[in-house]
Amino acid sequence: MEIWHIIVGGILLFFLYSWISDKIQAPRIKLQRELNICKKEKKALEEEKASLEKHFIQNYNVESDLRKSLDTLTEELNEAKGVIQKKIEDGKNILEEYNNKLIKLQKTNDELLKVIHEKDSYYKAISEKKNDEIEGIASLYADHLLLQYDITSKYLRTKKRPAPKTASDINDFKKDAKQHIEKYRLMKYKYDALFAVFPELSKYVEDFETIKELEDYNDVVNLQEQFDRSQYFLEKEEYEKLNEEDRNQLALENYINKHQKTNWQIGRDYELYCGQFYENNGWEVEYCGMEKRFEDKGRDLIARKDGVTLIIQCKYWSKNATIHENHICQLYGTAIEYELKQQQNKLLTETIRPVFITNNEILSETAKAFANKLGVDIIEDFAIDESQFRRIKCNIGKNKEMGLTKIYHLPYDQQYERIQINTESGDFYASTVKEAMNKGFRRAFKYRRIN
Repeated sequence: MEIWHIIVGGILLFFLYSWISDKIQAPRIKLQRELNICKKEKKALEEEKASLEKHFIQNYNVESDLRKSLDTLTEELNEAKGVIQKKIEDGKNILEEYNNKLIKLQKTNDELLKVIHEKDSYYKAISEKKNDEIEGIASLYADHLLLQYDITSKYLRTKKRPAPKTASDINDFKKDAKQHIEKYRLMKYKYDALFAVFPELSKYVEDFETIKELEDYNDVVNLQEQFDRSQYFLEKEEYEKLNEEDRNQLALENYINKHQKTNWQIGRDYELYCGQFYENNGWEVEYCGMEKRFEDKGRDLIARKDGVTLIIQCKYWSKNATIHENHICQLYGTAIEYELKQQQNKLLTETIRPVFITNNEILSETAKAFANKLGVDIIEDFAIDESQFRRIKCNIGKNKEMGLTKIYHLPYDQQYERIQINTESGDFYASTVKEAMNKGFRRAFKYRRIN
């Protein structure tokens, strides 16, 4: 029994100890937990504090940098203001200088316009053949040539030991000389005007013997009809001694090799060469520039083939020249005008393309850019190959007096531009006079005659 009481007592003591221990340890555990929580919160607060300190330092540094940047920008702004202010002042000075120059240029321009107006009045007087005005020009020209007389006369009158008698004599000489010069200039103006109207006369004034030959003609019209323009390209001895074939052939060769062609002849020949190139390649060609001249609307050639129409402009210019975009725009505009007219007349059944041809590579870069944008075809460096160029027009026509006529026309004949070659009617281009004559063609008896 005692053992059992001991065991029971021990168990009770164990449970009592455990209960008392729990009662004692519970607050301690709670406090330990709260302490741990406080430690964690303290650590979090310390970390937050460190983060805040770090952000504060960063923000402080940023603010410091911003202040420095702001100070730098303020300095730069002030410096820029100073530069701009200086430029404004410089600009005002330059503008004032330009305004002064503009005023001077305007004054110079007004003076030049006045001179040009006077010059135009002189040219107009010459072109209109106004006798009074031309006499004034002759007098002005004489005064210009005799200026030395006035200078000498003034010197003789004003030198240390004046010579008034000699000065007076010089003035008299000047008056006589001026009358002779005026008469000569008037005669020269009339002489040149006469040759401008009747160039054929230039071959009959070399000497008095040739002047006498004019007695063989009834009037100037008769002279023009009988005058052979081959004489312009031959020496008198050559023209008189050579037979017709050799004479005309040599004149043609001299014309081709002549460097003093007019701009019209150069441009016309180049248009014909370009036209023949297209004809040889199966195109039907209309020669607008040659036949219509200033009424061609910028269309030198119109070529048609297989439902395509080419509006062609030909430019034969020197290598030193430059073709600018205005020529491209003109060609494009005239092609559009042609297309609109065809649409208006309900005739538009083909594709229309503008083509620009030149003998050298002289288009500006801007002109090429315009051509590319506007769809204008460019053919550059298209020079004349004389071996392929047939200049003689052989035309079959009808005449009331003579019936069927076969006439060849040389490039300098008066009706050359008006003659249209229709290959279907037997017309053709010849390279030599012999070729034309071998096929039964001859030059016109009257060189002004239209066959």
